[in-house]
Amino acid sequence: MQKTGAQETLGLDDAGPLRAETLRDLALGFGAGDAGFVAVADPALSAQAGDAECLLPGAQAFVSLVTDMNPANVRSPSLAVANNEFHFVNERADRVAVELAAALGREGIRATAVPAGFPMDVHLWPGKMWALAHKPIAEAAGMGRMGFGRNLLHPRFGTFTILSTVIIDKPVDRYGERLKKSPCIRCKACARACPTGAIGEDGAFQFINCANHNYRYRLGGFVDWVDSIASGTKRYRRRFSDAETVAMWQSLSCGALYTCCNCIGACPAGEQHVGAYQTDREGYEREVVQPLLQRGDKIFVLPGSDAETRAAQLFPPERVKRIGAGVKPPSARSFLEALHVVFQPGKAEGVQATYHFVFSGADPVSGTVRIDGRELTVSPGLEGQPDLTVAARGEDWVSVLGGDLHPVWAVVSGKMKLKGKKAKMKDFMRCFPL
Repeated sequence: MQKTGAQETLGLDDAGPLRAETLRDLALGFGAGDAGFVAVADPALSAQAGDAECLLPGAQAFVSLVTDMNPANVRSPSLAVANNEFHFVNERADRVAVELAAALGREGIRATAVPAGFPMDVHLWPGKMWALAHKPIAEAAGMGRMGFGRNLLHPRFGTFTILSTVIIDKPVDRYGERLKKSPCIRCKACARACPTGAIGEDGAFQFINCANHNYRYRLGGFVDWVDSIASGTKRYRRRFSDAETVAMWQSLSCGALYTCCNCIGACPAGEQHVGAYQTDREGYEREVVQPLLQRGDKIFVLPGSDAETRAAQLFPPERVKRIGAGVKPPSARSFLEALHVVFQPGKAEGVQATYHFVFSGADPVSGTVRIDGRELTVSPGLEGQPDLTVAARGEDWVSVLGGDLHPVWAVVSGKMKLKGKKAKMKDFMRCFPL
């Protein structure tokens, strides 16, 4: 069978790999800002290999696609302008991946385009919903390095990118290499611009504090909204202003809104941006970083969280709003798995305690939780001598976390048993505003 011109150009035959240079040109022709390649079998991507095989049996290589954004829009004082940029570029990134996969498919190369963000497999909520993790793939393909603020930094575009990935069933003749030097200059502008303190000056990252504010009109925030509606008009009115109701309507009708992208907007990394910071650091702080903290309206925080402490330091009281997380673990096992995400290091100052959790029921599980000041360790099974042991049916513990079963009544009724220093339970709850 005679090969087509496209097959010749790609270097496709029964055994040979695809030509990286031509494949990259094809991706750029569809609108990508950059593209890199890495083998599915790369040791750095062992955590992604199983997902790749599930999505495309026989997967051989990842095509990491980078679509660049307009920094001026992301940094706009109007969050509507910034959100429009995210929505537009996200759709463009998906289109690049879909069109590239389709073009390869027409030449007999099996290829799967993985979405840049949503839609996701939300039936897995609140577990891992994303089909594939784009950031580690992009790093391994030489498309950037993770920065101080947990965003991937492209050597040219910096943090102003959207990532997508195409999985292919053919190897590529040349793979990228992890960048030897990170574009991150450790200026910590992302930490200074973060309204919830989710990016700490010490490099720690508190995902829950970021997500509860930035995703207020998505995910858990939407669940909290629905719960409030179901609870009746009076409770809803106490918890949601008319502006928040309209914001939720806008998210439903025009695309889900972000309430913050300060870490992206503040970052000066990348060849296109770093010069402005290095030339006038004080001017950059005044003209780029500080205005990001002034835009938008409410700063959404969990009661008693480190985010609430940080927001109170930066903003007047009328800008800080306490919210419900809207995310409750569906099982005792997922509760133990999620503790590192919810942990509040600032609230754990001075706490020294070891906890044993013993859950019976349909999915029996046990775990040891150690809090040593700002350090948290969660281990499977029961280890060491506990200060407090908590025993309950997993289903009852989930009811306590969800507010359907009051913890005091759970103890009085025998559904939850505490053995040891009961005062340590207050310390525990302070460190985890569930």
